Amino acid sequence: MSKEWDAKSNYIFKVVSDIDGVKEIINIPYNFLLRKYEVLAKYNLPMGKHILKLNLLNPDKIGDIILRDIIIYGDKISKNEY
Repeated sequence: MSKEWDAKSNYIFKVVSDIDGVKEIINIPYNFLLRKYEVLAKYNLPMGKHILKLNLLNPDKIGDIILRDIIIYGDKISKNEY
């Protein structure tokens, strides 16, 4: 998120997560000492296809948000499901 290591600010990014039409606002502090590594977790979703949308409500030149990883758990998975 930060363009420089150890940068601190009180700025909080606001992201809307939308999973299959169910929306939730996530607060992501710029300060790495305050933010969580896992900003979103949804358990016990039924097996099948789901749609995840993320929308940054308040972008700022202070830094960028980059989605690096997504982990999907299930009882089986196919390489062609993505």
